[in-house]
Amino acid sequence: MVGGGFRQGLYDVRALARAMTAVGAPAAVPDALARYAEARLAAAIRHVARSEQETTAYLADAARRVGK
Repeated sequence: MVGGGFRQGLYDVRALARAMTAVGAPAAVPDALARYAEARLAAAIRHVARSEQETTAYLADAARRVGK
């Protein structure tokens, strides 16, 4: 809600660039992508879960304020 997705995207770019830097041949791409996924997947899942929690809390608070 406040730029976290953009920040996560920057982390993704950095991790992907690091993983792909080691690629010397097309056959190495799948391993590089696996390294990228290993580096970023857990953080992305945490970010989405936290964003969903924050959105739910925000909407509940907004509904409460409207109902006053």
